[in-house]
Amino acid sequence: MKIRKANLNDTHSCVRLIELAMDGIIQTLGLNQNALERLFSQSAENSRLSHEHISVVETGSEVVAAMGCYDGATQGQMDAKSGIKFQKECFSGELYIDFIATFKNQRKKGYASALLKSADEIARAKNLSKIALIVKQDKIKNIKFYESLGFKKDDKILAYGFSFLHMIKEIR
Repeated sequence: MKIRKANLNDTHSCVRLIELAMDGIIQTLGLNQNALERLFSQSAENSRLSHEHISVVETGSEVVAAMGCYDGATQGQMDAKSGIKFQKECFSGELYIDFIATFKNQRKKGYASALLKSADEIARAKNLSKIALIVKQDKIKNIKFYESLGFKKDDKILAYGFSFLHMIKEIR
């Protein structure tokens, strides 16, 4: 297993993983595969789903998991440039994990845990003291998984017609 930054050669796999992670949200926003590919190929300043914000887990030569994250303070500016009507999901001062997903046939192998641990280093490099994510309130297994990694329930957010928990993890 190798964790690395995504590149444009990862477009197909990463777009499939984004679709897995953002099920329901993608449909609410009216995004299709072509729109996701466009967002993935843009620079970090112009898209929250840019390959420049994404880390992948590679086994052999295959991408099996991905995580997109960025400084929460930049979300509004990226969204304005992308032209997509994303809703506010994060806050300044936190490394925001926009999505994390593992292909179903690759789950239970520690890939998501490894990606989330790598987020600690990304946060430190950006001088951020916490990591945050949102999870649908009815995803109890996911909530327990995040709690097992040190995330705590922080707030409730209503976005895209869904109720989410905003969870944070303090970085030391």
